Amino acid sequence: MSDPCSDPNQLFNTQLQSACSCKKASDSLSNLVDSYNKQLEQYANDHASYSRWLHKHNEWRNKTGDNSKWNDIISSKDTTFNIDLGWYRCSSLANNNDANWQCGNKGNNDGKYDGWGFYAFEDYRTSGTGPCHWRGVRCKRTDSSKQKLDNDYASQEPQSDPSDSSKVWLNKGEPKQPTPPSGNNIQCCSQLFNNISANDINFNNIQQQCTQQIQSQIAIAANSNSQPTQSTFTPQPITSPTPTATAAPPTNATPITAATPITAATPTTAATTSDSTRRKQMLLAFGGLLFVLFMILFLVILLLLNQK
Repeated sequence: MSDPCSDPNQLFNTQLQSACSCKKASDSLSNLVDSYNKQLEQYANDHASYSRWLHKHNEWRNKTGDNSKWNDIISSKDTTFNIDLGWYRCSSLANNNDANWQCGNKGNNDGKYDGWGFYAFEDYRTSGTGPCHWRGVRCKRTDSSKQKLDNDYASQEPQSDPSDSSKVWLNKGEPKQPTPPSGNNIQCCSQLFNNISANDINFNNIQQQCTQQIQSQIAIAANSNSQPTQSTFTPQPITSPTPTATAAPPTNATPITAATPITAATPTTAATTSDSTRRKQMLLAFGGLLFVLFMILFLVILLLLNQK
């Protein structure tokens, strides 16, 4: 069955052309809705992935869950402790290398993160005289050890979905919900599509009703076989049914006869009418002038009579 909208013999069937124009707009909207539904499905998957990443990222940021160990590690940056070195070796009196080693060794044995990153920054107790004496030192972290703690913690920041490393949400940010298409630009279905978007649960049903109504109008217009001889036409909106009704093609419908084209006035008739109007205007103007002259003459005569 041939498509009436592609029939060159129906080119001047204004009612059919209007319905076909509406069908084209409705088909375009249908394609947009199909694309939107796919985007919406992808958005749902992406948002679930983003939520998994966000949960892990919040644990890292708040140092909870699997990242709770960082509470103690980061807080230990400014930790200090004392070591009694006892009767220090006489040869090490002026050299802190051994004292620094003792600080690192204790930090490591105490299980501190980067335990060897401690050094003896001051003596807290000394006793005795001469090259051999009792010594106690205070230990704290080196600046490089503190920086290592910060760097190691930052390196643990989750960047992607723990279930899909290809979804790097730290860089992408939260996925955006797609914008639904609107059907408000379809005049012939304005009643059905007014304030309707793809977010509405019955959007597809409403669109199907509009499509059925359009097909019905196309069938009626194509069967009318009324083709005016005018070479131009203005598509008119087709009244659509209420959203709850599904229009079906009418049975034995009476063909719709297109409006009889208005015949433009011929140039000679228009010119004759224009000349006649101008003559009437000139006669009225001339009569008015004569009346004014008569009144002036009348007034002059009255003045002369009054002087006598």
